Amino acid sequence: MALVPKQAAWCDPGSGLSRLQKHILVTLLANYQAVERNGNGYALQDLSGWGIRCRTEGTRAQQASISRALRRLEQRGLILRQNQASRSPGNGGLRHTAEDPHDRRTHILLLPVGREIAERLTKKQSEMLTVPCEEGVS
Repeated sequence: MALVPKQAAWCDPGSGLSRLQKHILVTLLANYQAVERNGNGYALQDLSGWGIRCRTEGTRAQQASISRALRRLEQRGLILRQNQASRSPGNGGLRHTAEDPHDRRTHILLLPVGREIAERLTKKQSEMLTVPCEEGVS
């Protein structure tokens, strides 16, 4: 009997995401879509460079949890944390990779792979909500 190796979890960037990470991606996608639909020129320019402006609210523990989730999403290559206030790294430019140094984040840039996964998650959620009822069952 031949053994077929399982596909490693790291092959699919969307596998193994926590509920918080999924929530963050879906929320980012909804914000991106709202700006794309209703935004002015400046807001659309920000989307392609800085991303969506964000603030973390809640208790210190909740803020730390969100910060860790964002760091892990960035490590997977799904988002990029940006700091428009200090214009880091270096000469005041954008971060282009997760390896670029950064300070606190003011914006989150949803990368193409992250957007694809967020769209898949959104589609999966909407499919779960629109399950047809069986005939004769009310």
